[in-house]
Amino acid sequence: MPIRRSRHPAGYAAIAAVAFACGWFTASWSKGRGGHGEVRSAAVASAAASAAPPSAAGPLLEEGDEMDGGDAHPRREGSVAGIASVDDLNRSALLAALNCSDSGQETKSQGCLAQLARFSLSDPQIRDTFLDYLAATRDPSRRQEVISAMTPSPLSTDQLAPLLAQIQSLREAEDPRIRAAGLVSLAQWDRSAAIERPLREGLDDADPDVVRAAMTAVSLSNARSDELKQTLLLLAGDSPPGSELRDAAVTALRDFSLDAREFAIYQHLAGSARLP
Repeated sequence: MPIRRSRHPAGYAAIAAVAFACGWFTASWSKGRGGHGEVRSAAVASAAASAAPPSAAGPLLEEGDEMDGGDAHPRREGSVAGIASVDDLNRSALLAALNCSDSGQETKSQGCLAQLARFSLSDPQIRDTFLDYLAATRDPSRRQEVISAMTPSPLSTDQLAPLLAQIQSLREAEDPRIRAAGLVSLAQWDRSAAIERPLREGLDDADPDVVRAAMTAVSLSNARSDELKQTLLLLAGDSPPGSELRDAAVTALRDFSLDAREFAIYQHLAGSARLP
C-alpha cells in the first residue's frame, strides 16, 4: 500500500517540538526536585525578568512638591523615571527623624533627636531641608531642640549664614533656657569674630543661667578679647565662692593670656572655685 504523505508537515513538526520541550522541562524540573540542583530555562528567566513590575520605591509626595505633566512622582534633580535618588532618600530620612522627634512620647522623641546627629549639613539637600523645617517651626523651644541635636559641620560663610540667623533668633526668646542654649549653639557654629557681640550680651543678661551659658560659650568659641577677659574677671569676683557662676568664669579664664596682676586675681579666685 502506498504511504500517504501528510499535507501538514509543519504542523507535525511544531507538535513534535512542543512535546520535546515539555519532556525536557519536566525532566529538568524533576531533576531540581530530586536535589541535583535547580535548572532553569534561559528563555523562562528572561521572560520573568521582563515581566517583573517596575519598582515602586519613590519619594512620597510631600506638601510643596509639584506634579509635572501628570507624573506619579514629583520630579527632583537626580531622580530617574520616578525612582528615588540617594538625595531623595536622605531627605526623606531626615524628615522622618524630624517628625518622629516631635512626637508626644518623650522616650521616642529623644531617640529620634539622637538620630539627627548623623545628618551632615555639608550636604546641600540635607541643609536645605533642615533650614526649611526651621523656618516653618514657630515654636522657639522646638527650633532650639533640633538645632542642639545637629552636629556642627564646616561650612562656607554663605552656606552658614541662614543657619546662624535661625540660631540668632533664639536669643530673643522669653524663656532664659532657650536663650542659654542658643548661645552655646551659636558658639559651636560661628567661628568668626562676630561671635563676640552675642557673648558680651549674654554675659550681661539678667538671668544667671544665661550668664553661665555665655561663659561656657566663651570657652567653646575663638573669642579672646581683652573686654571679654575683664568681664569674666569681674563676674568671677562678684560671684559667691563655690557658686556655679564663679566656677564657670574661672574655667573660661583658663584660655586667656593673663598678665601678672590678672594672674594673681585668677589664682585667688581659682582657690575657692570647684574646677573639673
